[in-house]
Formats: sequence, C-alpha cells, structure tokens
Amino acid sequence: MGGGRGPQAPRDTLRRVLTIPGQRDGNSTLPLTNYREVTPRVWGVMDFQHYHTTAEMNYWMERWAREKPELVQLVEVGRSFGDQPIWQLIVTNTRTGKHTDKPAAYFEGGRHSGEITASASIMYLAWHVIENYGTDPAITRLLDTKALYLRPNNNPDGADMYKLTPLANRSTVRPLDSDGDGLMDEDDGEDLDGDGFIRQMRQHVGAGKGTHVVDSLDAKGRLMRFVGMGRGEYLMFPEGIDNDRDGRYNEDGIGGLDLHRNYPYNWRPMTEATGRGNTQFGAG
Repeated sequence: MGGGRGPQAPRDTLRRVLTIPGQRDGNSTLPLTNYREVTPRVWGVMDFQHYHTTAEMNYWMERWAREKPELVQLVEVGRSFGDQPIWQLIVTNTRTGKHTDKPAAYFEGGRHSGEITASASIMYLAWHVIENYGTDPAITRLLDTKALYLRPNNNPDGADMYKLTPLANRSTVRPLDSDGDGLMDEDDGEDLDGDGFIRQMRQHVGAGKGTHVVDSLDAKGRLMRFVGMGRGEYLMFPEGIDNDRDGRYNEDGIGGLDLHRNYPYNWRPMTEATGRGNTQFGAG
C-alpha cells in the first residue's frame, strides 16, 4: 500500500489583490494591475521614466538615510488610516549645525491619491540635492546653511489604490457615506472588461434624450462629445454597475474625506457650492 502522495506543485504566492483598509458596505479587495508607468527600469536604480510606488519611495528614503546619515534623516511624522508610516526626509549637513537651527523650507507631495506628479517632483528634488551634494557648489552651500523637509507621499493608502489597482479616488480611503443613503462606500466602479482601467460607458437613448453625441472627428466612432441635456442621443456613465440600485453609477466609491479641506481657518461647510468646509467629514 502506498501511503504517500506524489510531488506537490509549488504554492502560488504571487500577490494578485490589494485589500483597502476600513469597514465598508462595498468591496475592499481589488485586483492588482501591472502598469508599466509605475515599474522601474531596474529595481534599485533611480530613474524618472516612471512613477514611484509607496514601496519604492520608502526604499529610496530608507536607503538615502542609511547611506548618507550625515546628510539625510528619516522620520515618521504620522500613520495613515491604514496604519502605514508617513515618512519625511530632513536633508541638511548635520556637521554644520542642527536642522532646527537653520532656515528651512518644506515641500510635500501626494496629499491626494492621484497627485503622482507632485510625489515625483519631491522624489526628484530629494535625489537631486542628495546626489549632487559635494560636487555642485550651490547645492553644497544650500545644505550646509539650510535645511529641507521633504515629504513625498502624504497619503500612502490612496496612492497605493491609485497606482496599483483600476480604482481611483481623490483623497483618503477612510469609509464615508458620500451619497447619504446610510451605506459606506457601497457603489464603486468595476473594471468590467478587465483591461485595468475604469473608463466610461455609453447608453443610446435616442435623439434629444441624451447628453452626448459621437464626435465626428473620431473615425472609430468611440469618442463622445458633450452637447448638453436634451441635445444628445447618448447618456454617459463611469464603468461599473449600479450596486445599490439607486439609478446612479459609482456615486459612493471608496473614501470621501478630502485631506486638504479641513484647514482650521476660513473654510466653509462642504455642502456649499464651493466644496470647501471647516472639516469636510472630519479629520484624515
């Protein structure tokens, strides 16, 4: 009698989903994409032909602080909603004095999920001054006499969702009842065709009943042009389904708090047309 089993196939450990933190009525587990725009040419070699993910930004900040401790300090200034560290670089020549004793400037990026060019700008600034200190006289003088505070990724949870999945939002992933129906994040978009993007859908409703027409400049007949309600023959919707069956599509996606609209002075309630508020559903 043979009691043993044959050779076992190796376990598939490839990560295929990203779980968004928070308790919500909608989906929190999203398929991972593989965008070339966030893929470095060679891992561990800096290039600015792509956008850096949270993991890659953290790698570089930790590496700079480890390799150039006299020039770079890495400090955790807070934790995200999903309990990720929010890192900030302090860049100055510590041999010429403490950063707190020098004039300083603060630069940040990535407060909103999709502000990936801002994060890239901060990463470039950090790389440029760190790599050129000691060879460029102006940069050397700058870091000998001044301090830079650089925070490239203020919102790592939102940045991960934006760069790694088909879904996107404006700011934090903290669950919110954006449409006032008593449910949290219950109607987000779906990548129905599996191409890695949430695009738009069109519905033909007849002449004079829609908001859009097919743009005559597009020979393929895919590009739509907005002409106003009652003047078009198509209605447009973001890609997905009406999860809560209220007749609207994707109106209550993941998150909702706007991280830069809870300033302490002269910001009015979010329900106003300005969209600005004293708290905009509370703090981040």
